[in-house]
Amino acid sequence: MAEDSNQGFSALLEQFGTDIGLEGMKPDEEGYLCLQTESGALVHCQIEDGRLMLLASLGRLPDGDKAAPAMQALLAANALWEGTGGATLSLEPTSGEVLLAQRWSLPELEKTGVQSALEIFLAVTAHWTEFLQAGDATPTPSESGGVDMHNLA
Repeated sequence: MAEDSNQGFSALLEQFGTDIGLEGMKPDEEGYLCLQTESGALVHCQIEDGRLMLLASLGRLPDGDKAAPAMQALLAANALWEGTGGATLSLEPTSGEVLLAQRWSLPELEKTGVQSALEIFLAVTAHWTEFLQAGDATPTPSESGGVDMHNLA
């Protein structure tokens, strides 16, 4: 069953590549595909056990006094996934990188649509990457809630 789902994901990603003008874009034999956004962010896609996992590294927390407000903004966005489009923000303990991750089953992704799901994930990636790069980790009211998900679809 997972093998059928893995093949279904591969077909969906390949069709998505065709739709956006990247003919032949598809995961490798191990189900891995890496996309690079216009801003240079890497989105790692992994198909495994009947699920598609997306992962992006957003950068590091600001230093000093700005770290706690940044962490507070990230945690607020994570609450009920309101500021993350259903993805989860986390902190990689070894590197200190802030990560954004999301996974779907094949039926979920077929319902949502690959393009819509990736556009939301990329918008959330861009928002939090810019937030961390700004270095001023005092969130504005809109940042503390993350991305306005109602304006993306």
